[in-house]
This record gives sequence, structure tokens and C-alpha cells, in this order.
Amino acid sequence: ITVTTNPYTPPAAPTITSITPTIGTTTENKAITITGTNLDTAYQVFIDKNSNGSQDTNEACTDANITDPNSSTTTITCTLPTATTSTSVGTYDIVVKTWGGTTKGPVDPADAPATTPTTADDYTYKHPLPAVPTTTPTNNATNIPANTTTITVSSSTANTTCMWGTSAATNTANASGTTRTTTVGTNTLYYSCITNTGSSTTQSDARTGSWSYTGVQAPPSQGDNITSLNPTKCGLMTTFTGTNTGAVVAMLDNSDGVNKYYAVARLADNRCWMISNYARAYGTKVDVINNGTWTNGTAGTTAFYVDPADATPFQSGSIRVCVGVGYATTAVNAIAYLSGSGSTTAGSVYNCGYLYNWYGATAGSGSSSSTAGIVTGSICPLGWHLPSTNSTSAGITIPTGWASATEFLTMYSNINGGTITNFVGSSSAFRSTSSGQVASASSIINQGSVGGYWSSYASGTSYTLRAYSAATLIQQSYMYSVVARYTGQSVRCVLNV
Repeated sequence: ITVTTNPYTPPAAPTITSITPTIGTTTENKAITITGTNLDTAYQVFIDKNSNGSQDTNEACTDANITDPNSSTTTITCTLPTATTSTSVGTYDIVVKTWGGTTKGPVDPADAPATTPTTADDYTYKHPLPAVPTTTPTNNATNIPANTTTITVSSSTANTTCMWGTSAATNTANASGTTRTTTVGTNTLYYSCITNTGSSTTQSDARTGSWSYTGVQAPPSQGDNITSLNPTKCGLMTTFTGTNTGAVVAMLDNSDGVNKYYAVARLADNRCWMISNYARAYGTKVDVINNGTWTNGTAGTTAFYVDPADATPFQSGSIRVCVGVGYATTAVNAIAYLSGSGSTTAGSVYNCGYLYNWYGATAGSGSSSSTAGIVTGSICPLGWHLPSTNSTSAGITIPTGWASATEFLTMYSNINGGTITNFVGSSSAFRSTSSGQVASASSIINQGSVGGYWSSYASGTSYTLRAYSAATLIQQSYMYSVVARYTGQSVRCVLNV
């Protein structure tokens, strides 16, 4: 008997040379194409999320064209399952099992051998797009206070960071900053939100979009720098009538290197004024008036100033109306001190400011030779000026920043119509302070009864107009009172128009 053998030759082990595509989100049923060799006897295709070489629940690559025998030895198409949770993000092997073996081990020793592992079979689950973010304020918001409102953007999706860009070109993961501060005008910002649990490979694509708002000037806040105030912000302030102190803002000035706070209010002339006396150290400080160092008889070419609190006695009768330094060191005190302004009660006035000769008040731009007209230099903060006071603006050149040549008079006329109580005293809107004046080289006089405020308007030569207030008398003509330039008067500044 002749026996003829026909030995069985098993199929060759399969290999995977590429997966297309190689990445998808955890929420997608991604269709993939597997390319390799010896795939024609495939009976199982799956993604090995559990990394055990066996097909487990929710791992099968479904709808695979793996009829037995497969029509192709080199390609298989199928649809991957979704990842069950966000923790399923990561890179996993695609596994093909055939009668010739498996593309991945370990396997049971009884099974056909596995091929050597390779990265060609890798597929990565990444985070899906995060939820559309929410913004604060809301999109297309209008009349948002500028420079004070913080814009935020955030997504409800866990592990998501949202950032702002300023143009579409930065509307990517390269945007920077999770917050922005509003600015004036109509603005558009671009956000980019990315979900990421630590790997750049598995992070989501950027959820991008734009957000618009209209920012407007905001009224000043307590403690803001005095140079930040402008006419638009001033116009947003509530008019101060004398009793509604909530309308008053204490603003910081450090023109002389020391932090000092001044009460600022919008008055009935729709201008913003300092309503506490200025106390900038400028020029030569005279600590004791009666030492004769104050220049007498002329405005001189030296800027002098004195703290009225230094004078002893303060005036005949020793009415101590100026206590301590001539300025407030905190915003709170700048407001609190207003309640005593103009009073002659001992110790009731704290903010007397400093008294200056006119050369000092005008920062050296006004001298004994200045002729009639407005002098523009002053010791006032940037954006402010020494008010002008005259009975008329007719024929007078009005510099940029000045409203008229009658600023003191216009303010006075608007706030009170000629009554005493609205200019002098603790219920006045202007809060005229009776700090006295230096009338000669010998002493401060009239402290507790008179307050004089330098004007930027020169009257002829040697003299300057001032606003003048008395504790018991006030009238329109006092808003343009002539005084010698060598005298020492107080300073109040008004915001430029």
C-alpha cells in the first residue's frame, strides 16, 4: 500500500504596517483602515484598551470585512468603539487575530504565535472638543465699565483651560491669559479652550470662537491715581451738592514723592475740582513764617510754601484749625476730613494744604513781570491746572485745557447762586477752607476766618486774581479778588476740559 501524505501548512502570522487614521476622540465611532500582511484569515479585530491581548467588552472593531476567507490579504476596514470614559484617553494597540496568529501577544501558548510588537498598530483616543465656554460678562454686552471689569472665559468640561487671544491668528492653543481687563470701545476677543489631562498627544482640539463687548469709561474709584481722571470719567460722577459725600472720591497724588490723598468732586458746573487744599512740596519750605525768609514785596524768583499747621500761634485767639500735616495720608481720611472744612472750631480742620507764593503755585511760570492773561504753568497734577478767575472771558486767549477765564466764578455761580452756605462751611460743595494767608514776612494771618485760592490769571503786573472766601461773608466779586503775588495763598486744582 502506498501512502501519500499531504501535510497541513498553517497560514503565516499577520502583521500591521499602518493604521489610518491613527487618532480620534473618545466620543467617536471612528472608521479605520488597517494595512498589513497575511490578513486574509482574520476572524477578530479589536482595540486592546485593557492591554491583555484579548478582546474584552467595548473593544471590538465592528463591521470588519473579515469574511472567511477575507477577500484581501493586505487591508481590513472596520469601525472602532467609543472610549467609555475620559480616562480612556491614551494610545492603544489595534489587534488582528487570524488562523495564522495574532499581531500582538501575550497569547495562550496553544494559540498561534504573535508577531513582534510595533508602533505601526497604535491608535490614540484624545479628548473631544470641550463644551462651548461661558463668558463673564456675556457676549455682546454693552456699557461695560472699562479698566475695572475683568473678563473671564471658562468651560464646564473637566480639565479644560480657556485662554484669550486678541486676534483670529492667536485663536489657538497658543493664546495666552485666562482673564482680560476691559478697555474703552467696541472690542472683540478670541478664545481657545483645550481639554488636557497631561499629554499633548491626547489633548483635545481647540474649541475656538469670538466674544465682543463695548467698554465705556468708568467713574473713578476710591484711591485711584489723580492723573487717571479725565473729562469723560468726570462726567460719569454724581454731582456733589455738599451733603452727599458718597459722590466724593479720594484720589492719590504723589507728585512730590509722597502719597497724598485729595477729595475730588464733580460740582454743579460739571467740572471736577479738588475740594481739599493741595499740599505738594514745591520750592523752599518755610517752617516758621516769622523768621523773615519769605520774600516780601515781590513775587520773586523763588518758590516758597508753608504748612499752615507750622504757625504758632495760628492767629490771634489761637484758633487751631490746621492740625498735623496739611494733607490726608489715606483715602478714608481724605473723605472724613471734609466734615470739618471751613469750621473755626478748634482742631476741626485737618486738610489745610500748603500756602504758596504765586511763583511757586505756577511752578515758576508766573513772576512779577507776568502781564495780564492766563499763565499755563502750575504745580497741579498732570491733566489738571490752576483755575482762572476773572469777571469775563472777553478778549482773553483761552489755553487748551481751560474752559474759560472765569472758571472760579462759573463754578461759584453754578453751585450756589450767591448764597453763603454753599461755598463756605461743612455743607458746602466747594468746601472752602479757612487756612489763612501769608500777607507779609511776619506771620500767617486770618487763619480760621479767610481762605484765598490762587488763580492762573495775572492782573497787570505784580498782582494776580484769586478766589477769596470768608467764613462769614461771600459774594460774587470775591471770585476775582486782586492780591499781591508775594503773598501766600492756598491752591485748588481743576481738571482740564
